[in-house]
Amino acid sequence: MYHREYSVRYNRGVTRSPASRTQRRRYAPRRPREVRSAQIIDAAARLIAEHGWRGMTMERVAAEADVAKSVSYAIFESQAGLQRAVLLRAQEVTGDRVARALAAAREADGIAAAFHAGLGVYLESVAREPEISRLVLLPIEGAPDSVREAIRDGREQVRRRILAVVRTLLEREGAAELDAELISHLVRDNAEHLARLLLEQPGTFTPRRLTDATAALARFARHG
Repeated sequence: MYHREYSVRYNRGVTRSPASRTQRRRYAPRRPREVRSAQIIDAAARLIAEHGWRGMTMERVAAEADVAKSVSYAIFESQAGLQRAVLLRAQEVTGDRVARALAAAREADGIAAAFHAGLGVYLESVAREPEISRLVLLPIEGAPDSVREAIRDGREQVRRRILAVVRTLLEREGAAELDAELISHLVRDNAEHLARLLLEQPGTFTPRRLTDATAALARFARHG
């Protein structure tokens, strides 16, 4: 009697109807580690852009990326590890963006044309990758001190790269007496300001509008 009663209780506890079995979580197909890593970083960047750094919890990231939370921990070990990975991705994107912009500037004919060409490449890249761009260009609530410090260091590295190109352009134009260091600050800060307009008001400001207006202003200042 006891055995029969126990068996009934046990079966009640484990038996599931076909409908209930179909409601169980469908796990995402197995993918290479690097693919999962990029997927999780992209999801984390979207959450940070929308909710701030405090809104990027491992639970939210797993749900956004459609993976088990254990997968995120297996790859990044901790929430801090994932934060570092997101910041590293943002720095890599920024570094590549600046390199392509400066390459375009070097190939242009004249300082004004160089600024126009470089700015165009820079802003087009920002428009293509708005979530990751927000992490380094817009103030995001709850950013850890380590993140803020890394962003400050990154901005200074960008300015130094701009400075090297500015010096080359000024020497080419026979204007080496101009203050290249000050110009490097102006170029970086103005490019970042225009990028923020693009991110905050994408329906109003496009890369084409911003670069064309900047070029027109440069021509007016030169001949005015």
